[in-house]
Amino acid sequence: RNEEKIAKVKARWEQVEKLSCWQADRVLVVTEEAADRLVRQGIAANKITVIPNTVDGAKFDQAVIDQDIIRRYQDSFLLTYVGHVNGPH
Repeated sequence: RNEEKIAKVKARWEQVEKLSCWQADRVLVVTEEAADRLVRQGIAANKITVIPNTVDGAKFDQAVIDQDIIRRYQDSFLLTYVGHVNGPH
């Protein structure tokens, strides 16, 4: 019974997504796979723009390392999330 509910919710979400993408002037996705999936659903490929949700490795590697920060946190346990670090973000 629970699986039926999940299947209905998923199907409804897919309908909403398809209609929204169909009506949109531009659709932004974060992976090529998402773009391919939408194209298979009938969304025009020229409406879809892939904006990867990853760091530009070349730009990231060129960043200047602040040694004061290294010293300050060298004995600490740190977790960091790095999303998009290009442009104004």
